[in-house]
Amino acid sequence: MTTSGQRIKSRRIEKNLTQRALGELVGVSATSITYWENAEVEPKNKHLSALSRALDCAPDYILHGATFGGEVSIAPIHSRIPLIRWNEVNNFYQGVHYYIGAIRGQKLVLA
Repeated sequence: MTTSGQRIKSRRIEKNLTQRALGELVGVSATSITYWENAEVEPKNKHLSALSRALDCAPDYILHGATFGGEVSIAPIHSRIPLIRWNEVNNFYQGVHYYIGAIRGQKLVLA
């Protein structure tokens, strides 16, 4: 099984990008790219979206090696889908329901 660093490096080489060039596309230093490729640290969420766009692959592919239907690229839909964690979705969901319940004078009940 490959690491996220190996997948980043492999895609970077396939795209004929240097670490410096990839760093400029993502908005980080070449040193950060080196750390990611050596699997010393994983890209933060704020950089993951730009990294996946630069490498023309899904964030899930970078982090977990997940592909859908054998395809790595998600370029056609990537720009329309925001990157968000499930706990952020849950927090938003609870906040909306709490706000609606407050407006209606109801208590918040979560399933």
